[in-house]
Amino acid sequence: CVFPEVDPCKFDVQDCSSMPPGFVCEVACKSPYTGPAVNATCPDENWIPNAEPEWAEQECTLQCPDPPVSVDDGYFWNDTLGEWACAAGYIGTPGTWCNISSWCEASTVFYGCELIVPCIMPKSYDLCMYNVSDCDGVQEGHTCNITCVYPYFGNASIGTCPESNTDPNRQVDWQPPTCGCTPVTQETNDQPEYDWNTTFDIWQCGDGFGGNVSLICQLPGEEGADACLNSSMLIGCVPTMPCAAPSGGCFFNMTACDGVTLGGSCSVSC
Repeated sequence: CVFPEVDPCKFDVQDCSSMPPGFVCEVACKSPYTGPAVNATCPDENWIPNAEPEWAEQECTLQCPDPPVSVDDGYFWNDTLGEWACAAGYIGTPGTWCNISSWCEASTVFYGCELIVPCIMPKSYDLCMYNVSDCDGVQEGHTCNITCVYPYFGNASIGTCPESNTDPNRQVDWQPPTCGCTPVTQETNDQPEYDWNTTFDIWQCGDGFGGNVSLICQLPGEEGADACLNSSMLIGCVPTMPCAAPSGGCFFNMTACDGVTLGGSCSVSC
């Protein structure tokens, strides 16, 4: 008989390498496993080549060594409770399992305790409007301030790193503050194309300019840092200019309408 292949770390079958008919050998549990030994028998009148012996596989239990005095970071033996616990700065439910290596050595492996880590600052936000630098590396259970970047203004909002955070890529929980654009005053305005209308308390286009006035704190059409301004500004007013004569074709004489000033008129003849 030929003994079948078994787990070489679990069973000791060295006495069963070659079994003539009627031969009985002992199958033992191999360290670090323990359990009762059993017999394997090759039948007396076996005539089948390479037949497997008669054998009832026994129960071999893996015996793990006690954990070393110096264990993995994050675990300690709680003498009061008589059990393993997570060390300070870690959280979870600790446990152990027995690992058997490819060279048949057993070792105790710890699992379940995770390191508590800080949160990182938000990754996606309007960098011209919000300052989130206070939220870089916020410890678990702590808060940070998100403020408006000048020329924006407004009250700060709060960012929070959840208690017992174990995710190193966790961003702080936050809501953006409400930021307004700092108004341009008569004292701060350095754009000659804009005049302050004292009657309606609004900005309007000055003489020689036309358009709709808007207040901005970042450049439209730009992205990232290229859109940021050091101070708020007014846009929308452009120089006015004479009108060009339309095409009269073969029917109308439009020569008098070339270069008509703003608000002026011209005569059209046949």
